Amino acid sequence: MRKLSEQAKENIRRGILEFYRNCHKQKAEKLKEILKKEKKIKFGEAVKLLKVNYDTLHTICKYHNLKVIKQPLYPEPKIKELTEIQKAYIAGIIDGEGSITITPFSAFVFITNTDLNMLQTIRSWVGFGKIVEKDKAKKTCYRLIFYSKEAKVLLREIKNFLIIKRDLAEKAYEKLVNFKGVYRYFIIDESK
Repeated sequence: MRKLSEQAKENIRRGILEFYRNCHKQKAEKLKEILKKEKKIKFGEAVKLLKVNYDTLHTICKYHNLKVIKQPLYPEPKIKELTEIQKAYIAGIIDGEGSITITPFSAFVFITNTDLNMLQTIRSWVGFGKIVEKDKAKKTCYRLIFYSKEAKVLLREIKNFLIIKRDLAEKAYEKLVNFKGVYRYFIIDESK
């Protein structure tokens, strides 16, 4: 088998690069045509449409004026303005009737009670949270749930009012602050 000279290797490398540039250019033009009709396209949809892998699509975007943006899948909720009394009341209910659960990737706050009106009042004060019905053997009870980002916002407001569960709330809040979140990626045309 004959050895290739350095010049021949360089020519092959340039040829391969030129081939990929042309392929990427065609795919980028196809993507720009789609972006003329739509404001943005989901990254995963573009991968399927162009029949490329994620790394190739990133390369195409990088060299053809297309920007990859990321948006949180679940944006952080806005909490209503709470008075000091409301914060203390919610903290007292969580200390007595609630639980703070820390999982490997997130944390949650639950308040379980038979008084649906009380849970609805807390939810109306805060502005978010989900109430679910839990069937118990003797009496129907309800659970007000604050999922990860909701729990983060709630704990930020009330953690200093907690007494029994303050340490747990601090740990849960720290975990939620450090959690990067789940994002959805889109491609937009920067040349517009």
